[in-house]
Amino acid sequence: MAKPELGNKHQCQNCGARFFDLNKNPITCPKCGTVFQGTPLSRAAQRAAAADEDEPDPIAGAELDCWQADPTGLYDSQKEDSDHLHMRGIYTTDAEGRYLIRTSRPVHYQIPSDGPVGDMLKATGRHPWRPAHVHFMVSAEGYYPVTTHLFDPVDPYLDSDAVFGVKDSLITEFELHETRDRDAERLGMTPPFCTAHYDFVLSPKR
Repeated sequence: MAKPELGNKHQCQNCGARFFDLNKNPITCPKCGTVFQGTPLSRAAQRAAAADEDEPDPIAGAELDCWQADPTGLYDSQKEDSDHLHMRGIYTTDAEGRYLIRTSRPVHYQIPSDGPVGDMLKATGRHPWRPAHVHFMVSAEGYYPVTTHLFDPVDPYLDSDAVFGVKDSLITEFELHETRDRDAERLGMTPPFCTAHYDFVLSPKR
């Protein structure tokens, strides 16, 4: 049994490192520096879930707020002529903690590189590109929220993200469906299309 002064044991949602929080708040991963409420190792995930390791207990009614850049590489807030929300939405998990989101495959894009940011990129010899990703903010009553993003595994900028946001645990396989297979029938999709699966973990408040 761990000593009380070590605090609770956690696993970082970004890099996967396991560590004790030393009873400090906010909890900070000593490996990658991510600041978050933590995921106790006594819990396991299934879809959007908080569960005992042996018997997963998915979270019903968890809210997923997601957003991404459009095919031109711009967010809706960057468009001067946009007077409505675009490429974003809020979804809720079902009784089994499942969720389904339909969107377009994300694209890589350049961050603004004028001003101090541009000067810093030039000084460090770095490019302004971010690899393709979709943002998620997942929350549920009684649990600490998780804010993260998922990356396309074939993006050429995965190893050189301008803002160092890529972690191996956030790279998600995109399975290509080129024929009218079982998933096409189940989802009502016309090929070609891709599917991706990811289980989010929420840590219960104590």
